[in-house]
Amino acid sequence: MFTTEKNGRLESLKLHADGKNVSSLLIVDTEARIGESTVSVGGIAAVRTDDEYRNQGYARRLLNESIRIMAERGFDISILFGIADFYHKFGYATVYPEYLVNIPLKYANDAKGYYEVRAYDPKDRDTLAGLYNLCQPRYVGSAVRGANWAGFRGAMDGGGGVRSGADRDWRFMDAKGIVAADGSELAGYAFYEESVKGLYVTEAFSRDSAGYSTLLSYFAGTASMLGADAINVYMPPDHPFARHCRLYGYEASAFYPHGAEGMARIININTFFEKLLPAFRARLKANVYMGEKSVAFDTDIGSVTLHVEDEAISVAPGCAAGAFVMRTGQDRLCALAMGYIGANDFLLGCCGAHCSEPLVNILFPSGHSYMWIPDRF
Repeated sequence: MFTTEKNGRLESLKLHADGKNVSSLLIVDTEARIGESTVSVGGIAAVRTDDEYRNQGYARRLLNESIRIMAERGFDISILFGIADFYHKFGYATVYPEYLVNIPLKYANDAKGYYEVRAYDPKDRDTLAGLYNLCQPRYVGSAVRGANWAGFRGAMDGGGGVRSGADRDWRFMDAKGIVAADGSELAGYAFYEESVKGLYVTEAFSRDSAGYSTLLSYFAGTASMLGADAINVYMPPDHPFARHCRLYGYEASAFYPHGAEGMARIININTFFEKLLPAFRARLKANVYMGEKSVAFDTDIGSVTLHVEDEAISVAPGCAAGAFVMRTGQDRLCALAMGYIGANDFLLGCCGAHCSEPLVNILFPSGHSYMWIPDRF
């Protein structure tokens, strides 16, 4: 028997057997960016099964029921950060790489502090959300921090821990936050953790280079006190803070998991594609597309057609007559929409060699997908 209970933006789902709760998870109601579009997300968190009930199909029943509930609730997609070789069974595809920037302390010590640095206060949350939205590069899959944003997860706002996919032994439970203040104005902020492994930065934003220099100077001093020889930063190497740190030198690495870590699946294909229309229109305009064409995706959860006429685009359910039809799993289509796989690789998988459709390349460009660790569930 299943039971559910809502608490704000969290909904618990429990599976009962032998008169007790033996397996459970949380569905997190949130939103994510895809280009100029915002899609609704059912985040899957805190999946657990009692030891004595494992390997008996309870987690499978729980995950299948969560997908049914998310479809009923009207979510466009679902995202989770999970263990390897399990969640693909439920239609989830890897869509997030992990990035690590390693800055040697001997070079970072040259950074200068231009602003005052103080501890983060939960009262700063809304101001920092505005700074995030102003400075955030539009990474595909990044969380939207708008009017319904639930706040930083983890210790900063009194919530639960947030895991880091880049390091399984590290848990975002004792996070510290700092703010770079230019008089009464907040110029930048960052969150980090001190551990036996060193200093780990999980998010950093600033309105200007002076703010990034200030943050780096603070981290250099903190890392020195910890006895660390480097500053570790979880972020894509094209982020403004990482670009600023090129002045001091660093090594950057990327990890592309297979069937693990940051994964997603489509829940409602038609609403998902309707929400993507603003992004599609911007891409057509940027490429000065001229012509009329219909492309359709026929998946295991339904079909959808995109009809394009010059820079105008519309979405319709089903496979329209005369459309270029691509038959594929929703998981592969989700990875395409999130920019994790390229259009040519997608076409190869569903149409074979020598298959080409320029419109698919325009509508679904490859790019960095990333969700900041304080937003993960």
